[in-house]
Amino acid sequence: MSKVIVWGAGNRAKEFFREFECIKNRIVAVTDNNKSLWGKTFRSMPVISPLVVSDYASDSIIVVASYAFGAILRQLRNMGYPEDRVFCYPDAVLAIRSELELPKRIGIERFRLNATGWVSSDPVYVEIGGKVVEDVPPVVSACDQSPLVEKLLYAYLRAKECISVAPIEYHPGENWDTLLCSSRPGFYQAVQARDVEGLAILLNNFFRNEMGESIIGGESFFRMFAQYMDEVEPWLQHNMNVLMYSLDRTFDIAEVGLPPIGNPYGYDVGSHIVQWNAIPNFYRAEYSSHLLKQINRFVVVEIGGGFGCFAYFLLKKDNPVCYINFDLPENLIISSYYLSMAFPEKRTLLFESPEINIDQGVIEDYDIILMPNYMLPRLGDRAADLVINTISFSEMEMTTIEEYHRQISRVCRQFFYHENIAVVPVGYKGYPSTLFPSPIGFKKLSAGITRWMGMDAYAKGHVYKEYLYVKEEALCLPSDR
Repeated sequence: MSKVIVWGAGNRAKEFFREFECIKNRIVAVTDNNKSLWGKTFRSMPVISPLVVSDYASDSIIVVASYAFGAILRQLRNMGYPEDRVFCYPDAVLAIRSELELPKRIGIERFRLNATGWVSSDPVYVEIGGKVVEDVPPVVSACDQSPLVEKLLYAYLRAKECISVAPIEYHPGENWDTLLCSSRPGFYQAVQARDVEGLAILLNNFFRNEMGESIIGGESFFRMFAQYMDEVEPWLQHNMNVLMYSLDRTFDIAEVGLPPIGNPYGYDVGSHIVQWNAIPNFYRAEYSSHLLKQINRFVVVEIGGGFGCFAYFLLKKDNPVCYINFDLPENLIISSYYLSMAFPEKRTLLFESPEINIDQGVIEDYDIILMPNYMLPRLGDRAADLVINTISFSEMEMTTIEEYHRQISRVCRQFFYHENIAVVPVGYKGYPSTLFPSPIGFKKLSAGITRWMGMDAYAKGHVYKEYLYVKEEALCLPSDR
């Protein structure tokens, strides 16, 4: 069983000793380049010169608890110490736990003022139980979902029937048309046969089959996750840190977990399923609620709601809200399923006729309104307090992006928020957000690279940017409307 040498005798080393108190009997020494510390003790451990580290290092790993990790790593390399036995704290905290054969866990920091007026940190640690790849049983069996699925099938068929009269800007562009036609043979077969039972089975497992191909990765991504993606450490702790530092309140890991709908997969964190989609969408819901907190019953319009993750967290907060989603029919049936299963008690309006006007009366009558994208022009003027789009404008044709921006200028009375590509990868057909038209009547409040690992400035593929606009006339509105 590995022993530990801690390199560093400052604040980071103090944090390491606090977090890893359970292995203090396996820490054999502390080392530091500061000669004045040699021969003294740090946390009851002898502080040794780096020159004698090899005397202690035969079965030890070295944890560098210092801001000078790069320089120390080079120093160790020159000393001939193997790099795979060197770990940086706190960046590799879960890798350290794995090497020491400790249960994997992530820390959620909670700060407070102590009696002396100094800030103290009270981290809460949550254990990671590994990957969730076995089937997650639904609350309602697939056969008992038939009445709901039949309604969803009818709404989908009506939406597809009416799309022929919709303006060309609302038809799927090259990216989505190619993807939908090639990725969902089982879905289209079930629809053509009016096979409610077969469609229920597909929806009941959409996270892991062709239904999720365009919005959550589909079968191919699930198989890759199940076989290869064991290294949870960098992504999970990083994004949990981002979430923790982005919120103005403490939170419980249960708030970020996904419900047993659609056979989700991810990581078992504190007995809850946490997935890469969950953390950013939880934050977006928190952020939206904060923007609109002074409105008695706010209206949120999402253009392209994916499988319904943002909406789930928004509605789960029990906000006084009407949520409206406009999306391509093939994606809309998935979010309609997800939200209907998650919130059977809420008043939900599905598509029936292209003649309906989504006016104030309709908005007051429903909690959730789910419409094909071409119904956006039927939404009343200034009906939405917030319009949000994430990770999809850049995938559309420019004429469609321009049409959506025209509609947003018409229907939005407060905030417009979107996250879209900042840098277009080589060979990718898409438009960077810098080329989007400026929404008329809005003032840009902020713009910056998104915060989430895999989408931020260090991403190897797509890099995304966050934008927040406010309607200029809203700057003069009373805050308690």
